[in-house]
Amino acid sequence: MTRTEQLIDEEIARLAQEGPTPVEITKARNQALVGFWRGLETISGKAQALGRYEVFHGDYRKLFGAPAEYESVTAEDVKNAAASVLRRENRTVGVLEPRVEPRVEPSAELQAPANGGAK
Repeated sequence: MTRTEQLIDEEIARLAQEGPTPVEITKARNQALVGFWRGLETISGKAQALGRYEVFHGDYRKLFGAPAEYESVTAEDVKNAAASVLRRENRTVGVLEPRVEPRVEPSAELQAPANGGAK
């Protein structure tokens, strides 16, 4: 296990056992609300949100209650969700490694003449 995975595991375990701190829950709630309101700044954003709520929540009118839903999330809710969903057996880890391309030397025919091509 890499150091990064270990740190992530420790933070998830902390959330599942203790829940977020009051500062963390306030920050997360504020970020979610800001994202929600910013998404509604344009006509397109409003239309997309209404469609999303109709399709994924079953009723576009639920959009109007979303801010209250965000406000009602508690540290205990996050703790319970972390304990039930963020389990090791639910995890997929992707490892991105740089691709090393073999260096190709240009052939002598493609190299520019030393005198700039003048005859």
